[in-house]
Amino acid sequence: MTWRSSPTSRRSSLRARQSHTIRVSAVDGRLQLADVILVSGPMAGSEPDVKTVAEVREALDKTVPVLLNTGARAETIKEFFRFADGCIVGSP
Repeated sequence: MTWRSSPTSRRSSLRARQSHTIRVSAVDGRLQLADVILVSGPMAGSEPDVKTVAEVREALDKTVPVLLNTGARAETIKEFFRFADGCIVGSP
């Protein structure tokens, strides 16, 4: 299985990225034969903007899983799961 992390996990701020770039990046990951698209916050442990996860989900076929890669928290996970199919948990 191939996993592709969305470029939103790089150092650039999520807020600085345009919606078009996020959608193109998600589709590009799929074209590179990724089985899963991971969406991350701007740094390890931080959550992405919910709007970013929604844009990635919208850009892809519903059969492509979208996972929250960073920032999963009990207090906010319900909002992310409106758009993400799952999450990766690296620490309790």
